[in-house]
Amino acid sequence: MLDEIEARLREQLGAGPAPVLRDIGGAAAYASVDTMPPLHLLPAAYIVPLTETAMPRQADALPQAVQVTFGIILAVSAERADPTGGQAVIRIEPVRAALRAALMGWTAPGAQTACQYAGGDLIRVGADGLWWQDSFSMEVTYG
Repeated sequence: MLDEIEARLREQLGAGPAPVLRDIGGAAAYASVDTMPPLHLLPAAYIVPLTETAMPRQADALPQAVQVTFGIILAVSAERADPTGGQAVIRIEPVRAALRAALMGWTAPGAQTACQYAGGDLIRVGADGLWWQDSFSMEVTYG
């Protein structure tokens, strides 16, 4: 499912002459990032799995519904003249709005429900930029 989400982001936010996202990757790409990516790759997004919550089953019935929650970790650069990262906080809002527009209400192949926004969290803000995670969920079936 994460591959389908990455493809959706590439199609909706990573294409065209002025893409909203300049780099889109998965959990492995995020794990390899130690510092803010180069400016030509920002804003960047990394799709990571978060949780799977099984719904109660009816007796021995299959398939079983599972709520899948995934995160999109966003990275935006700070202005050189803004060592506190305050401008990055402002600059990330249109990126987050575009991300929500691309995912909310979209049904991934194999999902039983449309994607829903599940919340957001600040990861880190500093002189180099801002890292933020927005979380989304959808229901799938296993079995």
